[in-house]
Amino acid sequence: MKDIQPSLTRDEGKRFAGMTWKTYMRRYGTLYLMLVLPLIFFIVFRYAPMVYILQAFKQNNIIKPLFEIPWAKNNGFEWFIKAFKNRDFLYALRNTVTLNLLDLVVGFPAPIILALLLNELTFKGFKRVTQTIVYLPHFLSWIIISGLALRLLAPTDGLVNIILTRFGFEPIHFLDDKTTGSGHTSCSAYGRRPAGTRSSTSPR
Repeated sequence: MKDIQPSLTRDEGKRFAGMTWKTYMRRYGTLYLMLVLPLIFFIVFRYAPMVYILQAFKQNNIIKPLFEIPWAKNNGFEWFIKAFKNRDFLYALRNTVTLNLLDLVVGFPAPIILALLLNELTFKGFKRVTQTIVYLPHFLSWIIISGLALRLLAPTDGLVNIILTRFGFEPIHFLDDKTTGSGHTSCSAYGRRPAGTRSSTSPR
């Protein structure tokens, strides 16, 4: 069937759902006024700062205004060329890709599985206590999380290595070892994150 679109006359076009624009604005005008402050917030703090992206293509100068600073060498790509030539760039790129892959493989299904397990619990009291305990680390700052991780995983006086040495094992350098460093960062992020939420493994 063809879509039937009734043609509107000029007088009918000035009406919305059977009311004039004056009546509509008199009734809903306050809602539009309430949008003014959020719009100003996003313009000032979200869109206006995007202009300073140009700083990446210009010379370093914190005194002159942005548009008076001359462009960097190599048509503005001087800093990008230096970053890509740095030997640590590939390490940073590898770590970024590794952490994001771990976030997808581990961080995505873990909250879902935990939520499903909690949903299957029959004891409501135990469920509430578990939900509270799981959610509490979300209120801890990254400074506290990193401090706890450093103290627990320190190679000489960390609690984990102290227990390992008591049982006759060699201490493990969790924070320095290439194989465990990414896992330590990911576990710290996942441990801070409550079930059912998603975030990057990088601190915010």
